[in-house]
Amino acid sequence: MQLNTETLKPFLKGVLSLRCEEDWLCLFRFTEKQSNYYFEKTPDTLYPKTRATAGMKLECVTDAEEISFDFRVFAASSRTFYSIDLYIDGIFCDEMYVMNFLRKKSGRAVFPLPEGTHRLTVYFPNLMRMDIANVLLKGASFAEPITSKTKILCLGDSITQGYDAYHSSLSYVNRLSQALDAEILDQAIGGEVFDANILDAELPFDPDLITVAYGTNDWAVRASREEFLDNAERFFQTIREIYPDKKIVYISPIWRGDYQRPFGNQDTAVGAFDASVRDLQALAKESGLFIVDGSTLTPHHSDFFADQILHPNDLGFGFYAENLLMVLKKEDLI
Repeated sequence: MQLNTETLKPFLKGVLSLRCEEDWLCLFRFTEKQSNYYFEKTPDTLYPKTRATAGMKLECVTDAEEISFDFRVFAASSRTFYSIDLYIDGIFCDEMYVMNFLRKKSGRAVFPLPEGTHRLTVYFPNLMRMDIANVLLKGASFAEPITSKTKILCLGDSITQGYDAYHSSLSYVNRLSQALDAEILDQAIGGEVFDANILDAELPFDPDLITVAYGTNDWAVRASREEFLDNAERFFQTIREIYPDKKIVYISPIWRGDYQRPFGNQDTAVGAFDASVRDLQALAKESGLFIVDGSTLTPHHSDFFADQILHPNDLGFGFYAENLLMVLKKEDLI
């Protein structure tokens, strides 16, 4: 069963729109308005990251004996590695992992499937742009799309985009998707801060839950304290105005290894890290957002971070997702 642009659409999750470039299918997670804003704001830094396929996946129920597709990748972050992960009936079964995309910028992903009818999920790279073509479900007599139970919009910085999950499926966003059988739109951008201008009131995605996870970059960039607080307050107020009846969760910054140890306490122009986090939590609460204390989500130990300081590794993301899920379920937010 060969899938073309139209027949493939129902099987793609986390994708706002598609565009064909010759024989290639390009996938977008931002609206044109959002993309244009990023291009005008930072054409060489943040804008390329809008093209990353973070949170995107191909998912269906089928009796195919194999799934395969052509792909090409482009840099969409400062990282060079990427993975394409295959889950069968919810179990991680296969992958294509590339340490340096310069050595494999294109190719064909081929994943054999066990006999019978199965639910298959293919996760695309979080930190690269990946275009696809010639999607084939070999030997399939049928393929049915998956209807997700819930929709979640995830906003944030590099950690929400998936830095540094070596396996794309193991970011906390993708783990939420797995655990909740949810369709997630991941609109996170590595290096981003609170900026209300990135919000599009006409976003063609109607979420049941929204998560917001900015703040660590805002503290680190050494803006003035007044700017730090003003930007956050404006963001919280704007997103509440756009989504007056939605459940919105603010996930405050997680542990930073360069704040507590081994380097000791370090303040920026914003102030002390812990105090700044409490300020953000208070502002979010004033705007009617539910607060998840990010310091409780990951271990306070460098072994759980890919760079030992800021970005969780696959193991650290496991703690992040599990602890976040417990809070969301306990508070009846999902």
